[in-house]
Amino acid sequence: MTFETAQIQVVQSVATDFATDTWVHAIVDLEILEFPDGYDIDVQAILITRDNGQLASRQFQLSQPTRDAVAKLYRQRKEEAGDKFGGFVLRIDHPGRYRFDFRYEKPKRLSGVWDAERQAYFDNYLEHYRAEVGAQ
Repeated sequence: MTFETAQIQVVQSVATDFATDTWVHAIVDLEILEFPDGYDIDVQAILITRDNGQLASRQFQLSQPTRDAVAKLYRQRKEEAGDKFGGFVLRIDHPGRYRFDFRYEKPKRLSGVWDAERQAYFDNYLEHYRAEVGAQ
């Protein structure tokens, strides 16, 4: 398996987790921390939908198969490139375009560090999304 294949598997698994016909955009802010016996994963996942012409947002959870796919992606990166990421932001736009933004610093939330600015961004993600795409 390549790193690119592992990314595609994560995207496909995330899409299964929010399965709805009205989706427009999904964002997953994920942190991962490796331990000798496994991984700790913290996630903020938001889905933007269009219902009756109006944009709406809701949180969604990542399934265990998706969390397993993330761990495989982590291991693949570690084995292929010799480095480890601390997390990523995954954006998926309808009909399936995606972008990973990997972070290589130590995960903040999993290390007990509160990032009020980042939390505020995700708490108000629908407004940020509207501004980013110029949507009403």
